[in-house]
Amino acid sequence: MYQKNQIPISGNDADFLEAIYKRHAKQLYFYGLSCCSDIDIVEDAIHDVFIDLCQHQERFEKIRNLKYYLMASLRYTIHQRLEKEVLSTELKKEEELEDFFERDAQDIYIEQEEKAGHMQIAEDLLSRLTPHQREVIYLRFSEGLSFNKIAELMTIHRQSAQNLFQQSINKLRKEISRISIKNSVK
Repeated sequence: MYQKNQIPISGNDADFLEAIYKRHAKQLYFYGLSCCSDIDIVEDAIHDVFIDLCQHQERFEKIRNLKYYLMASLRYTIHQRLEKEVLSTELKKEEELEDFFERDAQDIYIEQEEKAGHMQIAEDLLSRLTPHQREVIYLRFSEGLSFNKIAELMTIHRQSAQNLFQQSINKLRKEISRISIKNSVK
């Protein structure tokens, strides 16, 4: 078996590709969700990344860090899919907005009550961040990447990655304070 980030050079080894998938698919899924909230796009993009690996196995010789390569490929693939689906996404958002205004106050209240719990609060807080802010938070905390790696993966400068991270943390702190004050008034 290969070590964590080491790539064995093995031609048409289906077991090897299956092992890569089993080892990295779940992690790629969560990373993909930090880049894009559309589960279908994320799942399709992961599928595309592994299909591409199967079709172009000669790339293994050039890969120095498999995890990083897969994450970068996934990010690129998601962005490509998003560009292709801009019009359908805009239509979907318009429909969601119409649905929101059609719901009555009781439905909204029931929905809010169902969102109770610490996990939901965390998701709510993260949803208030921009996609780039969520991505930098995910890469730093969930993947444990350095700011250099984050900057490289997001194709931004290191200082920009640090600034984006700090802005994200500050925004989360502000939102937590706002929620705490709101809850203490109740």
